Amino acid sequence: MKNLKKILFVLIIILGLTGCSFGSEDKEETKKKEKKENPVEIADPLEIDPSLFNYVGSFKDNEYGYTLNVYVSANSNNLTFEFTIPGTSDASLDEDGTVHVSMDGGQYVSFNVDEFKDNQAKIDDEFLGLKGTIKKVDNAYEVDLIMGDASEAISLSGKYEQEETKENMKGYYSNGDYKAIAITPLKDSVFVTTVIVENGFYGGGEYMCEFTTDTKISCDGEDVKTITQNEDGKIKVDGGNKKIKGEYVINLETYEKE
Repeated sequence: MKNLKKILFVLIIILGLTGCSFGSEDKEETKKKEKKENPVEIADPLEIDPSLFNYVGSFKDNEYGYTLNVYVSANSNNLTFEFTIPGTSDASLDEDGTVHVSMDGGQYVSFNVDEFKDNQAKIDDEFLGLKGTIKKVDNAYEVDLIMGDASEAISLSGKYEQEETKENMKGYYSNGDYKAIAITPLKDSVFVTTVIVENGFYGGGEYMCEFTTDTKISCDGEDVKTITQNEDGKIKVDGGNKKIKGEYVINLETYEKE
Protein backbone atom coordinates (compact mmCIF):
# COMPACT_ATOMS: atom_id res chain seq x y z
CA MET A 1 0.00 0.00 0.00
CA LYS A 2 2.84 2.35 0.91
CA ASN A 3 4.54 1.52 -2.39
CA LEU A 4 1.31 2.28 -4.25
CA LYS A 5 1.09 5.70 -2.55
CA LYS A 6 4.70 6.43 -3.50
CA ILE A 7 4.00 5.50 -7.13
CA LEU A 8 0.89 7.72 -7.21
CA PHE A 9 2.84 10.59 -5.64
CA VAL A 10 5.58 10.30 -8.29
CA LEU A 11 3.00 10.19 -11.08
CA ILE A 12 1.28 13.34 -9.75
CA ILE A 13 4.64 15.20 -9.72
CA ILE A 14 5.49 14.05 -13.29
CA LEU A 15 2.05 15.03 -14.62
CA GLY A 16 2.31 18.39 -12.84
CA LEU A 17 5.67 19.12 -14.44
CA THR A 18 4.42 17.99 -17.86
CA GLY A 19 1.35 20.19 -17.48
CA CYS A 20 3.55 23.19 -16.72
CA SER A 21 5.65 22.45 -19.76
CA PHE A 22 2.58 22.24 -22.00
CA GLY A 23 1.27 25.46 -20.46
CA SER A 24 4.54 27.29 -21.25
CA GLU A 25 4.49 26.05 -24.84
CA ASP A 26 0.88 27.17 -25.26
CA LYS A 27 1.73 30.63 -23.93
CA GLU A 28 4.68 30.92 -26.32
CA GLU A 29 2.51 29.86 -29.28
CA THR A 30 -0.12 32.42 -28.25
CA LYS A 31 2.52 35.17 -28.09
CA LYS A 32 3.90 34.21 -31.52
CA LYS A 33 0.39 34.19 -32.99
CA GLU A 34 -0.45 37.60 -31.51
CA LYS A 35 2.84 39.04 -32.79
CA LYS A 36 2.16 37.67 -36.26
CA GLU A 37 -1.39 39.00 -36.36
CA ASN A 38 -0.39 42.40 -34.95
CA PRO A 39 2.93 43.35 -36.59
CA VAL A 40 4.86 46.22 -35.03
CA GLU A 41 5.19 49.03 -37.57
CA ILE A 42 8.11 51.42 -37.66
CA ALA A 43 7.81 54.53 -35.54
CA ASP A 44 8.33 57.03 -38.38
CA PRO A 45 5.56 57.41 -40.97
CA LEU A 46 6.22 57.56 -44.70
CA GLU A 47 7.90 60.75 -45.84
CA ILE A 48 6.07 62.19 -48.82
CA ASP A 49 6.35 65.56 -50.55
CA PRO A 50 3.26 66.33 -52.66
CA SER A 51 4.93 69.48 -54.07
CA LEU A 52 6.98 67.20 -56.35
CA PHE A 53 3.87 66.83 -58.51
CA ASN A 54 4.33 70.42 -59.67
CA TYR A 55 7.20 69.07 -61.83
CA VAL A 56 5.76 65.86 -63.31
CA GLY A 57 4.34 65.08 -66.74
CA SER A 58 5.35 64.48 -70.36
CA PHE A 59 7.45 66.99 -72.29
CA LYS A 60 8.83 67.20 -75.84
CA ASP A 61 11.64 69.06 -77.62
CA ASN A 62 9.89 69.97 -80.87
CA GLU A 63 13.16 70.83 -82.63
CA TYR A 64 14.76 67.39 -82.33
CA GLY A 65 11.83 65.17 -81.31
CA TYR A 66 13.39 64.23 -77.98
CA THR A 67 10.87 63.34 -75.25
CA LEU A 68 10.98 63.62 -71.48
CA ASN A 69 8.82 61.92 -68.83
CA VAL A 70 9.03 63.12 -65.23
CA TYR A 71 7.32 61.14 -62.47
CA VAL A 72 7.32 60.38 -58.76
CA SER A 73 7.67 57.04 -56.96
CA ALA A 74 5.67 56.41 -53.79
CA ASN A 75 8.66 55.20 -51.77
CA SER A 76 11.13 58.00 -52.53
CA ASN A 77 11.24 61.74 -52.10
CA ASN A 78 12.69 62.59 -55.50
CA LEU A 79 11.79 62.99 -59.16
CA THR A 80 12.69 60.52 -61.90
CA PHE A 81 13.67 62.03 -65.26
CA GLU A 82 13.51 59.81 -68.36
CA PHE A 83 14.85 61.20 -71.65
CA THR A 84 14.29 59.35 -74.92
CA ILE A 85 16.20 60.14 -78.11
CA PRO A 86 14.39 58.62 -81.12
CA GLY A 87 16.26 56.30 -83.49
CA THR A 88 17.36 57.39 -86.97
CA SER A 89 17.49 55.52 -90.26
CA ASP A 90 19.90 55.77 -93.20
CA ALA A 91 19.25 54.21 -96.61
CA SER A 92 21.77 53.52 -99.37
CA LEU A 93 21.29 52.26 -102.94
CA ASP A 94 23.71 49.80 -104.60
CA GLU A 95 24.54 49.81 -108.33
CA ASP A 96 22.30 46.78 -108.83
CA GLY A 97 19.37 48.63 -107.27
CA THR A 98 19.46 46.88 -103.91
CA VAL A 99 18.39 49.14 -101.02
CA HIS A 100 20.24 48.81 -97.74
CA VAL A 101 18.64 50.31 -94.60
CA SER A 102 20.48 50.64 -91.30
CA MET A 103 18.66 51.52 -88.13
CA ASP A 104 20.32 53.26 -85.21
CA GLY A 105 18.39 52.49 -82.07
CA GLY A 106 17.10 55.27 -79.84
CA GLN A 107 18.88 56.40 -76.70
CA TYR A 108 17.23 56.11 -73.30
CA VAL A 109 18.52 57.96 -70.21
CA SER A 110 16.99 57.80 -66.73
CA PHE A 111 18.15 59.39 -63.47
CA ASN A 112 16.82 60.89 -60.23
CA VAL A 113 16.74 64.52 -59.14
CA ASP A 114 16.68 65.05 -55.38
CA GLU A 115 16.21 68.80 -55.17
CA PHE A 116 15.10 71.81 -57.18
CA LYS A 117 16.38 75.16 -55.89
CA ASP A 118 14.76 78.23 -57.45
CA ASN A 119 13.17 75.81 -59.96
CA GLN A 120 16.61 74.63 -61.11
CA ALA A 121 18.53 71.39 -60.55
CA LYS A 122 22.25 70.84 -61.09
CA ILE A 123 23.15 67.44 -62.54
CA ASP A 124 26.57 65.85 -62.06
CA ASP A 125 26.26 62.08 -62.46
CA GLU A 126 29.67 60.41 -62.91
CA PHE A 127 28.16 56.96 -63.51
CA LEU A 128 26.08 58.13 -66.51
CA GLY A 129 28.52 60.86 -67.51
CA LEU A 130 25.83 63.53 -67.20
CA LYS A 131 26.59 67.15 -66.44
CA GLY A 132 24.58 70.35 -66.69
CA THR A 133 21.35 71.94 -65.47
CA ILE A 134 17.59 71.44 -65.74
CA LYS A 135 15.33 74.44 -65.17
CA LYS A 136 11.54 74.49 -64.84
CA VAL A 137 9.93 77.46 -66.59
CA ASP A 138 6.14 77.78 -66.68
CA ASN A 139 4.93 74.62 -68.48
CA ALA A 140 8.31 73.60 -69.89
CA TYR A 141 11.86 72.58 -69.05
CA GLU A 142 14.98 74.37 -70.27
CA VAL A 143 17.66 71.68 -70.40
CA ASP A 144 21.40 72.28 -70.73
CA LEU A 145 22.70 68.74 -70.35
CA ILE A 146 25.57 66.79 -71.93
CA MET A 147 26.15 63.02 -71.62
CA GLY A 148 29.55 61.48 -72.32
CA ASP A 149 32.99 62.97 -72.74
CA ALA A 150 34.67 65.29 -75.22
CA SER A 151 35.35 62.47 -77.70
CA GLU A 152 31.74 61.24 -77.82
CA ALA A 153 29.27 63.63 -76.21
CA ILE A 154 25.49 63.43 -76.62
CA SER A 155 23.47 66.56 -76.01
CA LEU A 156 20.07 66.42 -74.33
CA SER A 157 19.85 70.20 -74.36
CA GLY A 158 16.80 72.08 -75.57
CA LYS A 159 13.43 73.39 -74.51
CA TYR A 160 10.93 70.65 -73.66
CA GLU A 161 7.31 71.82 -73.89
CA GLN A 162 4.67 70.12 -71.73
CA GLU A 163 2.28 67.81 -73.55
CA GLU A 164 -1.38 67.46 -72.70
CA THR A 165 -2.25 64.82 -70.10
CA LYS A 166 -5.32 64.00 -68.04
CA GLU A 167 -5.15 65.63 -64.63
CA ASN A 168 -8.19 63.92 -63.07
CA MET A 169 -6.09 61.81 -60.72
CA LYS A 170 -2.63 63.09 -59.95
CA GLY A 171 -0.55 63.17 -56.76
CA TYR A 172 0.06 61.29 -53.54
CA TYR A 173 -2.82 59.40 -51.96
CA SER A 174 -2.50 57.77 -48.54
CA ASN A 175 -4.30 55.26 -46.33
CA GLY A 176 -2.95 55.99 -42.86
CA ASP A 177 0.72 56.67 -42.17
CA TYR A 178 2.12 53.45 -43.63
CA LYS A 179 0.37 52.96 -46.97
CA ALA A 180 0.56 55.30 -49.97
CA ILE A 181 0.11 55.43 -53.73
CA ALA A 182 1.59 57.89 -56.25
CA ILE A 183 -0.21 58.61 -59.54
CA THR A 184 1.59 60.42 -62.40
CA PRO A 185 -0.39 60.97 -65.62
CA LEU A 186 1.86 60.90 -68.73
CA LYS A 187 1.08 61.48 -72.41
CA ASP A 188 0.33 57.88 -73.37
CA SER A 189 -0.01 56.20 -69.97
CA VAL A 190 -0.34 56.66 -66.21
CA PHE A 191 2.58 55.70 -63.98
CA VAL A 192 1.40 54.26 -60.63
CA THR A 193 3.55 53.16 -57.71
CA THR A 194 2.55 51.79 -54.31
CA VAL A 195 4.36 51.51 -50.98
CA ILE A 196 3.50 49.66 -47.75
CA VAL A 197 5.55 49.60 -44.56
CA GLU A 198 5.36 46.49 -42.39
CA ASN A 199 7.68 45.55 -39.52
CA GLY A 200 10.13 48.21 -40.64
CA PHE A 201 10.30 46.93 -44.25
CA TYR A 202 9.16 48.73 -47.39
CA GLY A 203 7.16 46.86 -50.02
CA GLY A 204 5.19 47.85 -53.08
CA GLY A 205 5.27 47.88 -56.85
CA GLU A 206 5.24 49.86 -60.10
CA TYR A 207 2.44 49.67 -62.67
CA MET A 208 1.85 51.06 -66.15
CA CYS A 209 -1.80 52.05 -66.39
CA GLU A 210 -4.22 54.03 -68.53
CA PHE A 211 -7.37 56.10 -68.11
CA THR A 212 -10.37 54.05 -69.23
CA THR A 213 -12.78 56.79 -68.14
CA ASP A 214 -12.26 60.22 -66.56
CA THR A 215 -12.64 58.65 -63.12
CA LYS A 216 -11.14 55.19 -63.63
CA ILE A 217 -7.60 53.91 -64.23
CA SER A 218 -6.90 50.32 -65.36
CA CYS A 219 -3.49 48.75 -64.66
CA ASP A 220 -1.56 45.78 -66.04
CA GLY A 221 -0.52 44.29 -62.68
CA GLU A 222 -2.10 41.51 -60.64
CA ASP A 223 -1.78 43.42 -57.36
CA VAL A 224 -3.45 46.57 -58.71
CA LYS A 225 -6.22 46.20 -61.29
CA THR A 226 -8.29 49.38 -61.10
CA ILE A 227 -8.22 52.75 -59.38
CA THR A 228 -11.57 54.52 -59.19
CA GLN A 229 -12.19 58.08 -58.06
CA ASN A 230 -15.25 58.79 -55.91
CA GLU A 231 -17.34 61.94 -55.98
CA ASP A 232 -15.62 63.22 -52.83
CA GLY A 233 -12.16 62.96 -54.47
CA LYS A 234 -11.08 59.82 -52.65
CA ILE A 235 -9.82 56.85 -54.68
CA LYS A 236 -10.61 53.16 -54.31
CA VAL A 237 -7.88 50.67 -55.24
CA ASP A 238 -8.89 47.14 -56.27
CA GLY A 239 -6.71 44.17 -57.19
CA GLY A 240 -5.23 40.87 -56.07
CA ASN A 241 -3.23 42.25 -53.13
CA LYS A 242 -5.42 42.63 -50.03
CA LYS A 243 -2.81 44.82 -48.34
CA ILE A 244 -2.94 47.41 -51.13
CA LYS A 245 -6.70 47.37 -51.65
CA GLY A 246 -8.75 50.05 -49.96
CA GLU A 247 -9.73 53.69 -49.94
CA TYR A 248 -7.11 56.44 -50.12
CA VAL A 249 -7.32 60.21 -49.64
CA ILE A 250 -5.16 62.73 -51.49
CA ASN A 251 -2.39 64.49 -49.59
CA LEU A 252 -2.88 68.19 -50.33
CA GLU A 253 -0.43 69.55 -47.76
CA THR A 254 1.77 71.36 -50.29
CA TYR A 255 0.40 70.27 -53.67
CA GLU A 256 -0.65 73.13 -55.94
CA LYS A 257 -1.66 72.83 -59.56
CA GLU A 258 0.07 75.20 -61.93
